[in-house]
Amino acid sequence: FNQRMAAAVDFDNVILSLRGMSSVDVSGAQAMLELCEDLKKKGKHVAFCGVADPVRTYFDRAGITKLLGENAYYWSADRAILDLMKYSA
Repeated sequence: FNQRMAAAVDFDNVILSLRGMSSVDVSGAQAMLELCEDLKKKGKHVAFCGVADPVRTYFDRAGITKLLGENAYYWSADRAILDLMKYSA
């Protein structure tokens, strides 16, 4: 996952669909935080869709929500795509 994300340098926006992920542990949340920090430093916009409540709780505790903001969470990918289009040149 991290290798694929590192190769995604040509994209302005990253949308991660987490619909199939019903839980996450501390190390997974930490890895996601580090990824989001790295992407943000590179000027990328990151959004999540379909995040289960237990995953969102871990993301909140890990600081991901504080880093990206409440508006980084979407129910569906189509809504995220439409909202992030405003950041594309």
